[in-house]
Amino acid sequence: MTFWIWVSQEFDVVGVTRKIVEAITRSRPDCDELSTLHELIVEHLAGKRCLIVLDDVWDDNPSHWDCITAPLSRCAAGGTVIVTTRSEKVAKMVNPKVYHLKCLSDDDCWLVCRRRALPNSNTNIKQELVEIGKQIAKKCGGLPLAGEAAGSALSNSISWEHWKEVLENGLWAGSEAKNLVLPVLKGFVFDKDVLVQLWTAQGFVDAEGDCTPEVIANGYFKGLVSRCFFHPSPAHDIGEGKFVMHDLYQELAQFVSGNESLDLSNTNIMELPKSIGSLIHLRYLALDNTTIKTLPDSICALFHLETIKLNNCSSLTQLPQGLNNLDGAQAAAANLWNKLGIQKLTLEWSELTNFNKPLCDPQGNAVGGISDRQGPGFSAAKDQVLKCLKPHSDLEELSIKHYNGSFSPTWSGWLPLDRLASIELKDCHNCEEPPPLGCLPSLKHILVQSLPRVKLVGPEFYGDVGDIASSSNRRVCNVFPALESLKFRNMKAWEEWCSVKSEHFPNLKYLSIARCSKLKLLPKFTSEPKLRIRHCDLLQMQLCQKYRNMVKHIPAQSEISYTCIMEGCIQCKDVCINSILS
Repeated sequence: MTFWIWVSQEFDVVGVTRKIVEAITRSRPDCDELSTLHELIVEHLAGKRCLIVLDDVWDDNPSHWDCITAPLSRCAAGGTVIVTTRSEKVAKMVNPKVYHLKCLSDDDCWLVCRRRALPNSNTNIKQELVEIGKQIAKKCGGLPLAGEAAGSALSNSISWEHWKEVLENGLWAGSEAKNLVLPVLKGFVFDKDVLVQLWTAQGFVDAEGDCTPEVIANGYFKGLVSRCFFHPSPAHDIGEGKFVMHDLYQELAQFVSGNESLDLSNTNIMELPKSIGSLIHLRYLALDNTTIKTLPDSICALFHLETIKLNNCSSLTQLPQGLNNLDGAQAAAANLWNKLGIQKLTLEWSELTNFNKPLCDPQGNAVGGISDRQGPGFSAAKDQVLKCLKPHSDLEELSIKHYNGSFSPTWSGWLPLDRLASIELKDCHNCEEPPPLGCLPSLKHILVQSLPRVKLVGPEFYGDVGDIASSSNRRVCNVFPALESLKFRNMKAWEEWCSVKSEHFPNLKYLSIARCSKLKLLPKFTSEPKLRIRHCDLLQMQLCQKYRNMVKHIPAQSEISYTCIMEGCIQCKDVCINSILS
């Protein structure tokens, strides 16, 4: 009796035992009790000679192995259990005597490659194609998986031109582009959970029934592991979820993708060759955490390029002049309004003024960051980019960082955002007024930080809510109807906060203001929020003076409407103010 059971990387004792029972009985067991499953195995195999193959075993826990094989010991003498694995540790756990499979001969590898390239065994091909195929098979190094991958690349066409391209210029090419990509991919450790999140965010996962996208994406990953596309990283423990890609699949992916993605992050690269401009299909270029100093002008010829990542590139001192040509069409390609699975969104612009050295144009002239480039055309282009990054209406959390355009009138094009509960605006150095957030019916938390050009917070911040309808066809009846927490930080130019009416902020519970040195006066809130004021000299001096004059009167608890914690105020050294009267 012969049985074959695929175990896979996701090892589960009960699950594997169920697979063994199913292979033996040719029917699925209707129980999950391990003891009952063991009894079924013994019932069918006791006293019989069996050959059982446990294929693709990764789990190296001896107790798991003992539990799986315990009922198999009841087989008759001469029975054998064969375990296949790519882990030396698993092999030695099963049996000290390990059989290492040798590589295929070039002829056998060609047979594997031909079977995949020409599924119809009756297909006759010319001798010249056979010769090319054998040359490709020889490059597979005797690996069956490599032969399968090469055959898949050849299967697209049986023309001489295509097979010659695979041999010389594609999968096996030694071109400069390939030399840039493959050293990064080889040995690169993939995090399973991160890949699952990326696939889900990019809309690659098709929802099925009640299953969540994450569950389905995990299924995709398991399928790739079972097909040897990924295998566990030998430098990490099995349970860490770290994987590496098989070398041949790396090259196949490069061949099929047409050089659309290039990630050189965390490498020692110092400059890109001018020939990068020949990667006409490149859409994504990552250079994070590198010592790269300049980008070649040829990069501006990459018309399909959508993303350049330059985080923590402290040595970068020169950018090509043509990089200013990013437009709304490229932003629209992100298609955020159709990515309904996104609940939290962060939009972050590169902050060029953070570089350690001044930036220069191609002629060596010093230039400022984006915030210094003015003009109606440039401003309109930035606003158009933000407009085209509009998210779907059910978004719950939003963060915008280092945006250097204006929010109005762009913001009205984003509405409605009826479920948005939290928003952060940080380091938007060109913004002269905050966006009109008062019309958002579910907004509970706001953080506005480092908008150095904002002088006035007033009606523009509250929004003309009477003219704005929500997606549920109801109108917002007041300003910030659900807001509970409001924080302003590092607003250096902010002088005035006006036009707050009694019906505004009906549910505000906490107000924090820090490092707003020019703000002199706070509006009155009927919701009586708790206050936290820090490093706001003019505001704190005004408050301290007011309550120094009232310190002789200790108010009753019913009279207290504001709770204030003021820090960094010189005048408060000898006066402890815990309560502020209305």
